[in-house]
Parts: sequence; structure tokens; C-alpha cells
Amino acid sequence: MQSRCSPRCARPQRGSSQELRVEVDLRNVAFAPLELNGRVLEQGVRIYCGDEIERVELERNLLARYHDYKRMFEAFHDTRLAAWAKRK
Repeated sequence: MQSRCSPRCARPQRGSSQELRVEVDLRNVAFAPLELNGRVLEQGVRIYCGDEIERVELERNLLARYHDYKRMFEAFHDTRLAAWAKRK
């Protein structure tokens, strides 16, 4: 699926943190790696959506793909952490 956002809007928005008085990082995740997209969709908080239909389609497609690979991502991280722990 093609996103209507240009890569320009994938940059963090400046000034948001000062206006809300909390730490905010706004990004268009449509161009991010699959693992990051899945984690953001499962753990992040959406604060704005300009197109609900596009959002639902994007989230449905990303989460379906993410859940296909989620166990592999977790196994990779477990292996990497175990290797790191052995070095200590």
C-alpha cells in the first residue's frame, strides 16, 4: 500500500514537546522497518490521525505482517541479549 505522506513528514515535528509540556516524538511510521512499526502500533499512543480509512488499512496490513514475524524478532533479541550477557 502506498502512503500519501511524503518522506518529509516522517521527520519529527518540532515544537510539539514545548506546546504539550511532555516529551513527544511524532513520526510517520509508514516508512519504518516492520519490527518498529509493529511495536509502535502495539505499544505506542496515537495522538493524531488525518485519514481514518488509510490508518485502518495501514495498521491492518502492518500488524498482519508483524505478527507473522513477531516470534522471530523476539527470538533474535533473546539470542542477542544472551550473547551480550555472556560477554559480561
